[in-house]
Amino acid sequence: MHAQHMPGRLRLLATVILLTLALLVAVPIAVFAKSANGSEGFYQQTNLVSDLPDIARVQDKNLVNSWGLVHGPATP
Repeated sequence: MHAQHMPGRLRLLATVILLTLALLVAVPIAVFAKSANGSEGFYQQTNLVSDLPDIARVQDKNLVNSWGLVHGPATP
C-alpha cells in the first residue's frame, strides 16, 4: 500500500518545490522592478493649464470648468 501513495507524494513534493522556486525568482524581480523605476507609480501628473497661480505651467484666469469643455454635434 505504501508504494501506491508514493507517486502522489512525489507529485506534491515536486509541485511545492516548483512553487517555491517560482516565488524565489518572482519576488526579487518584483522588488527590482519597483526600485529601478524610482517612484511609486509609472505615471507623473503634469498640470498644463490652471486658473490658479503656481499650480500649472500656464495660468489662464479665464479658464472655467475645464473638464466640461467639449464641442460636438449635439452640444451648443
